[in-house]
Amino acid sequence: IAFSISFYFQYYVGNMAMMTIYLTSSSFVKIVGSFVTPYIAKLFKGVRNTYGGALIGYCVLFVVCFLLKGNPAVVAVILSINEFFWGVYQSAELPLYMGVIDETEYKSGKDLTAFMMSVWTFGIKVGIIIANFCLTQGMLTIGFEAAAVTEEAVSKLPIICLLGPALLAALAAVFTFIIPLTDDKIAEYRAANAAKKAEMAQGN
Repeated sequence: IAFSISFYFQYYVGNMAMMTIYLTSSSFVKIVGSFVTPYIAKLFKGVRNTYGGALIGYCVLFVVCFLLKGNPAVVAVILSINEFFWGVYQSAELPLYMGVIDETEYKSGKDLTAFMMSVWTFGIKVGIIIANFCLTQGMLTIGFEAAAVTEEAVSKLPIICLLGPALLAALAAVFTFIIPLTDDKIAEYRAANAAKKAEMAQGN
């Protein structure tokens, strides 16, 4: 995301100093988002709702940035604030995935924690590859070439740099809410798995 935003500030705005301001302030905002995630999870009644809700917030603020693309100072501020949602959904991601692992163990009867954690780290790498691919294809679609930058291509950059991340976040939010995995369900699966392990231990 930061890479795509850099194109907006470098070519569309023509002021990379604002990118520095964004990166500096966003680091602090991310920490705040991560810190308050447990409280937000209680408010939103679960990690799935927290994760999906943060993605929706992330999407909405990117759309706002696109609408205000002609005011780079405001965009820089909003992008920094938006990193709050990044901090929230990143903090909620692992607990949600652990719930998926508990559900898998409950339904399959097998503890696949080690395997599924390796899949999770692999999935992050795949996500980065997909994001980079989308950015590259988007740049090609609008005719952007760093070696020969045209005004027409630059005018379309906000579509890729601001609406692109919004679209990806929206899709991720939809898939998140499709998952029928509430905190109550996670607790139920976890308790059943623990009871089964205890029973097996006693049998041995």
